[in-house]
Amino acid sequence: MNLAVSSLDEALCLRYRGIQTPILSLGYILPEHLLTAQKHNITISLDSLEHAYSIKKSKVTGLTLHIKIDTGMNRLGFKKVSEVQQAIDLLKEENHIEGIYTHYVDSSVSDNPLTDQQYQLFENILKE
Repeated sequence: MNLAVSSLDEALCLRYRGIQTPILSLGYILPEHLLTAQKHNITISLDSLEHAYSIKKSKVTGLTLHIKIDTGMNRLGFKKVSEVQQAIDLLKEENHIEGIYTHYVDSSVSDNPLTDQQYQLFENILKE
């Protein structure tokens, strides 16, 4: 079982309660908190090329990362495949890139055309 939480604070609350299950923080983690995330084995969402550069600049290594793709929420996430590849190239030597994900705008309705569009966009990015 894996868990996902919205922030590093939520992830740390779970760790302090003894939960050892892998935890992905969906929210942005500031460079000054990367060492805390690493120490507590919290997986970090990588959401932009700028974020990748800030991680590299922090000199914190050994992080576990998930790449966040923006397929329509328009909040956080990569929009360009070229930037995803640049970020991977920048961080893969010193960190573990474990996964990739997206966030659907509304997946509660089974025949929502927007969800279908987002799914197709995500699939296309994965293929590239």
